[in-house]
Amino acid sequence: MPDNAAFDEFTISVSIIVVSKRYLHGFGGFSNDMKCPDEEIIRILDHLNPRSGWKALILKRPLQVCGSNYGLIDLTNSDGNCSSVFVFGGYDKKQQDMDDCMISA
Repeated sequence: MPDNAAFDEFTISVSIIVVSKRYLHGFGGFSNDMKCPDEEIIRILDHLNPRSGWKALILKRPLQVCGSNYGLIDLTNSDGNCSSVFVFGGYDKKQQDMDDCMISA
C-alpha cells in the first residue's frame, strides 16, 4: 500500500479483489475492537495511480448488517467496459454466517 493511501479503521478481514486488471476493490472489514461500520464501505485503489490513494464508496445499509470475509467473484465483461463484483456470504459482527449477497457495479 502506498505511504499516503489512507484506509479507515475497519481493516481486519477486508475481502479484496482485482477488477478490470487495474483496480483493487475492498469489501467489508471490522476494527481492532470487533466493531463493524454502520454502512457498507467499498474501497477502491487504482494500482496504476496508487498515489491517489484509496477511495471509499459508502452504501447506506444495502444489507441488514455489514460484515467481513466476503466471497467475491469478478463479473467484468470480456472487453472491460462494464465491471461488476458479486459479493456473497461472509460473517456479521457476531461472527455468524451471512446469506445475503449484492452486486457492485
